[in-house]
Amino acid sequence: MIRTSLRGRLDELAPRVRAYRRLRGYDESSRVTIEQLDRLESQLGLRLPEEYHAFLTRFGTGGFGLLTPGEVYLRSRCDMSGERAYVSLPFAVTDGHGLGCCPEDEMLHGSVPIAENGCAFYTALAVTSASAGTVWRNDYAVPGADDLFCWAPAGITQTDPVTPLGFLSWIEQIVAYRVPRRPRRWFLPRRLR
Repeated sequence: MIRTSLRGRLDELAPRVRAYRRLRGYDESSRVTIEQLDRLESQLGLRLPEEYHAFLTRFGTGGFGLLTPGEVYLRSRCDMSGERAYVSLPFAVTDGHGLGCCPEDEMLHGSVPIAENGCAFYTALAVTSASAGTVWRNDYAVPGADDLFCWAPAGITQTDPVTPLGFLSWIEQIVAYRVPRRPRRWFLPRRLR
């Protein structure tokens, strides 16, 4: 059952998601069923964040590069050991570095991959600890850093200090940034704009 406030946010987001998809030529046939998410949760052994769950069942994965529940499960496997136990460990990222199950720090403890960004880069959703429901991405570290990769809260615009975004806030930022607004008509009198 979706909370009333979450349902209201999804209702407010619906026209912008439709406009975003229409602009990019995506249809709405990528819906995800509750049974698919229940199966994923039982395979991972934990409950997915409510915003993520509600968004996928309402809007699906199309247009945002989101992985399907089956793809999330497949990509949640650590390549080195084949295990998924890291998913239930506490999520912790400090100074752009987090604990990972693989030597290359591919899989971040307490998270699941939700979108691929190419070349072993991806967007992850924190699923444990106080950060559960926030969205993170891995990227190259700044030149001269000790490590090659680092972790940062995902988002289009960043604040200083960087604030982790919840899943719906991340989606809202994507559609707000990428859906063009009606251009101003400077040649019309102000009352007709």
